[in-house]
Amino acid sequence: MAWFGRKVSNKVENEVEETPEWETDLPQVRADLHDPRRAAVRHAIDQGDFLTVRGYLTAAPQDAWWLISGDDTASQDAVEIARGWVQERPEDGWAHFALGALRCSWAWEARGYSYASGVSDEGRRLFKERLPWAEESLHRAAEFLPGNAAPWVGLLRTGRSLRLDLPALEERFQEGHVREPFSAELCEQMTQTLTRKWFGSGEISVAFARWILAEAPVGSAAHGCLALAHVEDSIQAMHAGRDLTDFFRDSSVGADLQRAAERSILALAPGAPVGVAMVRTGNYLALAVSVGDHDVLAHRVLSVLRGRYGIFPWSLMGEPARRARIAEVFASRAAGTPSLAYRG
Repeated sequence: MAWFGRKVSNKVENEVEETPEWETDLPQVRADLHDPRRAAVRHAIDQGDFLTVRGYLTAAPQDAWWLISGDDTASQDAVEIARGWVQERPEDGWAHFALGALRCSWAWEARGYSYASGVSDEGRRLFKERLPWAEESLHRAAEFLPGNAAPWVGLLRTGRSLRLDLPALEERFQEGHVREPFSAELCEQMTQTLTRKWFGSGEISVAFARWILAEAPVGSAAHGCLALAHVEDSIQAMHAGRDLTDFFRDSSVGADLQRAAERSILALAPGAPVGVAMVRTGNYLALAVSVGDHDVLAHRVLSVLRGRYGIFPWSLMGEPARRARIAEVFASRAAGTPSLAYRG
């Protein structure tokens, strides 16, 4: 993508390096965000071990959707295993939730992740066939987990995929929000819903995320939605021919990113655990501030993130590991620290 070429050429055009620093020591960029719970949950699903899966979900209901469906991959075998759990435990909301989340991922796996124009007829057919099954399971989960926001996170995702109208999706957001105010998972789903590629625009999604910034408590990972909204808007701006570095250098965007960082990942006490929702926030922020050459702020964010890079959102800008490495190098140069110091 152009911003990396511009960033590199502008900052090191007079350097002579046989192998540039950003081409070496690439970080591990992982879909599980370096969280061992994801692999443990997947292994338990494969083994048909519902009690272990349930244990992880009940221990961290705020992460439940991500633990099962965060990367939108699932096999038919996994779906069948979860169907068996529901048959054995028809009144266990977490069994219904697991089945709904896996069915949603199974639908997306059939569709693929390209723009609509790149989806095959068969992929589109399977997507439309499987999503209502996911909806059915998640509605059942909501019945049996009446005080939990997790089913509503899933229902917002499936409802958006089914192209329900915006008022219906807003109602689903409110149902989840009442149960868990400013749930990071729920707020991220609604931010995506309000982007231009779905039901809104850059202005609408950013306005929603600014509402979160104003109302959510300091230390909430939901503040990362403002970086997410700007990242998604920047992709549309890029397609319209706008330079991404200029986009993120805009004073209002820069101010948003600074405030979002200060109220989320930078509000954590030194040495405090960084949960997976905050890791997602850190990734959104690190990408955005690096693109905009806010390298001192990038240094502060990366120092807390400690190398826990995810495929998204870095993949929006090309090869994720190289993009994250470039962010590390220029942040470290701005701060006068070794670039590998950001690794955990």
